[in-house]
Amino acid sequence: MLGKLCVCGHEMKPQGKQTLEMNGSSLGSNLWTDHVEVDMYICSWCGRMAFFEPEDVREKRFRDACEEMTMDELRAIVYDANPDMLRAVARERIEELESIERYKAEQKQKEEERRAKRKKLFSGILGRDEDDGKSPKNRPPEF
Repeated sequence: MLGKLCVCGHEMKPQGKQTLEMNGSSLGSNLWTDHVEVDMYICSWCGRMAFFEPEDVREKRFRDACEEMTMDELRAIVYDANPDMLRAVARERIEELESIERYKAEQKQKEEERRAKRKKLFSGILGRDEDDGKSPKNRPPEF
């Protein structure tokens, strides 16, 4: 798979990370200067330079964006033409939400089983049958 492509159509070569100074003061002080980490790429064909957001920063941004999305929104991201990294993050978030739902369903089922056992235990102690709520001594004998 090709990496980053230049506007001329050729592959750009990575040149490492750079720190760009933004909003610097004209007095030579760095107190109000913002520093931005970027990945720098150069096209060996036309010489164009380009700066890209680092992969880890972009992935964190995608994760933060997917955190508040619904399952339907996440599925739309996975099945639309989006960047591969965004689709991968959306898939991971879908798996996470599905595992949470499975866990909740398991816990609910276990709680229902516990309640059924308690109900059966207490109905035996109180002399009630689960079927009609009548005491066994008031029921006609079974043959």
